[in-house]
Amino acid sequence: MGKNRGKQFEELVKKAFQKVGSCYIQRLYDPGFGYSGVKNFADFFVFHSPYLIFIECKSVDGGTLNFSRITDNQFKGLEEVSNKENIVAGVLIWFKDKDFTCFVPIKELVKAKQRGLKSISFAAIDNLYHIPLNGEKKRVLFDYNATLFLDVIKDYAKEQNK
Repeated sequence: MGKNRGKQFEELVKKAFQKVGSCYIQRLYDPGFGYSGVKNFADFFVFHSPYLIFIECKSVDGGTLNFSRITDNQFKGLEEVSNKENIVAGVLIWFKDKDFTCFVPIKELVKAKQRGLKSISFAAIDNLYHIPLNGEKKRVLFDYNATLFLDVIKDYAKEQNK
């Protein structure tokens, strides 16, 4: 049995950041389903001086990411760290059927939840602040380019720290 697309997506994200010589990416240990009491709130952290970025990856069939796919632990952990200076946290969403990948800061997701939203749809993504992660499509998967993405993250982080 081959790897699922979600795990392949995570590997491609890691490779994209590893290509950027000025940043460091680390996959956080995840045994799955909270086994042995481990429940990380993110898949990765990326250090790109002077910023630390926590990323939870979600791949989506169709055009909607239901908030039920983001655990309370993930919401709480990402939100907590995002309130620290020079830390950005959020969810990197791959809308598989739409060939679109973007990062939505957790602060945006929290606001959306407070407005009563239960999901993020691709059709309404422009109503939320998001940062595209562009890449070249190779059949089904992408070869992502994290360089421009990191520049935009830095600009976002500067605005948040004002």
